[in-house]
Amino acid sequence: MSTVTITTENGKTSVHSPYHPDWPSQARDLGGKWRGGAWVFDARDETRVRELARAVYGTDGSPDEDTVTVRLPAPHLTGEANRPVAWWAFGREIAARFSRDERVRLGDGVVIVSGGFERGGGSVKYPSLNPKDGTVVEVRDVPRALVAGEEDAEIVEEAGTSPDREALTAERAKLVARIAEIDAQLNA
Repeated sequence: MSTVTITTENGKTSVHSPYHPDWPSQARDLGGKWRGGAWVFDARDETRVRELARAVYGTDGSPDEDTVTVRLPAPHLTGEANRPVAWWAFGREIAARFSRDERVRLGDGVVIVSGGFERGGGSVKYPSLNPKDGTVVEVRDVPRALVAGEEDAEIVEEAGTSPDREALTAERAKLVARIAEIDAQLNA
């Protein structure tokens, strides 16, 4: 999950967030300074800082944010010369391979649903994710607003949705029938 926490106190707005390649330069443009594990801004820029966080990460860490779980097919990506290859979506790193012979590392809140990644992706100079055909990953806690921008994304679970009433009713009916069978056997 892309955890972003923004707090404002004593005239300063602090942002605790995971690494994203687009964040540092844009944070600096707003006067942000990296201090003690957080980006620190003038509190008068809190609105701009929150807008930037939503643009980069898709969230500003608001607790009432509507999130969903999404499935995505894995793309075939190759890194730049002597650089790792990384797949970014929904404001976070989905998967990365740092060298040809290393396993693919999945980002936080990401699991493989089908397929997988081949060992030995790409060349020494140009590592590749090298997904098997039909590889699909599930990405959890994605802000709903970001899903619209990803055409291959499929929402599979919505956070806070009610259970499938039809399935629960059918299961209850089976259990009631089984209890009736047990009662009949006990009373025989």
